[in-house]
Amino acid sequence: MSREIIDEEKKKELINEIALKVVKDMEKGNKPSISMLFEELINGIMKCEQDKYLNEEGKGDNANGYYNRTLSLSVGRLNLKVPRVRYGMNFRPVILPGRWKRVDKEYEEFIIALLANNYSTAQIKRSCEQLGIVYSQEAVEDAIRLINERLDGFKKQYFNDEWLSVMIDAYHAKLREENGRIGEISLFCAVGINLEGEKKILGFWILKGRENKGFWVEVFQDLISRGINRVLLFVTDNFPGVKGVIKSLYPYSEHQLCYVHMMRNVIKNLSKRNRKVVINLMKMIKISRDEKEGGSYYDRVIRIMEEEKPEMARIYKELKENYLTFLKYPESIRKYIYTTNPVESINSGIERMRMNMGGYFPSERSLELNLFIPLINLNDFWEKRYLSGVRESYYEIKQLFALRFEIKDNI
Repeated sequence: MSREIIDEEKKKELINEIALKVVKDMEKGNKPSISMLFEELINGIMKCEQDKYLNEEGKGDNANGYYNRTLSLSVGRLNLKVPRVRYGMNFRPVILPGRWKRVDKEYEEFIIALLANNYSTAQIKRSCEQLGIVYSQEAVEDAIRLINERLDGFKKQYFNDEWLSVMIDAYHAKLREENGRIGEISLFCAVGINLEGEKKILGFWILKGRENKGFWVEVFQDLISRGINRVLLFVTDNFPGVKGVIKSLYPYSEHQLCYVHMMRNVIKNLSKRNRKVVINLMKMIKISRDEKEGGSYYDRVIRIMEEEKPEMARIYKELKENYLTFLKYPESIRKYIYTTNPVESINSGIERMRMNMGGYFPSERSLELNLFIPLINLNDFWEKRYLSGVRESYYEIKQLFALRFEIKDNI
């Protein structure tokens, strides 16, 4: 239940007092500014809060002057006089923002957007002046501190250890390095689906160059250190080294290779004569009753492939189990676990950012900031939005989980 900060009589007195002051200023030929009105109103409300506290909660306490506090709003910079009491450590005017916040949310988001696009402090100040926005060095420092805290928290956040699937996909881009040269980077994002069907972004990792076994050890050890210990299924591309690392660090987990990427690659490399037949066979694999039925269609694809691309056929033949793993799972959840497309949708957003920046990211810091802010927003959007197919098969998934982990752990 909300408490009454100012009683009705005080509200009337406060409004009348401010209105009288404004009229007197106007009679003297002065034009009151919007920021001045806000300043008077907030100062008056804080004084009323102090009076109410001393009358009701702080009996025996007394007023102890004021301290100055600035607050930057879109209407201008306010110079506030915050009332103090001598002994009441818990007294603090409710109307004030957080203890270290001196700006409103819109101003803060504007500063964060400039920082995310690699603006220097001088450039931020110049942008504010050009737009007629009050520049606040304190606001910039607060925004930098806020970003660093949230980014650090995002990278270290701890998760529940039970997951239906973890999908990892890569995005390749260009980044300006410290020496000014433009270099290649790989950005990997991980999206998890828990046993209840809720999606979560689990993290991202930036790699200069291409992926290798050592990099994958770091990625999966990071996931393990943050609580992600039991995963029914990993869904990835056929990255160099990833298959062996998953098998070593997650021995009870299964590994699905992205079926959509395979389909694109196979179709692209076959002649028009065989393309239509293969497309139909691969569609039949997706709707197969089980792994056995899907395997028969898969074998036919391999035989067609052997006629034109024998080396490619050999690779896909060896990886047959990894491309058909999704068929072991309940039909209602297969559409969520046969591809890394959920991560690809994030990658398309990153691609738009890159194009808006001129084709490359100006620094690794800029890339991290541009990435993590929309990822946090996406996590918030996904919260409590459950995938219906997973909820539908919840008890089957729990049984699979128990068979895979809980029973094996007790043997």
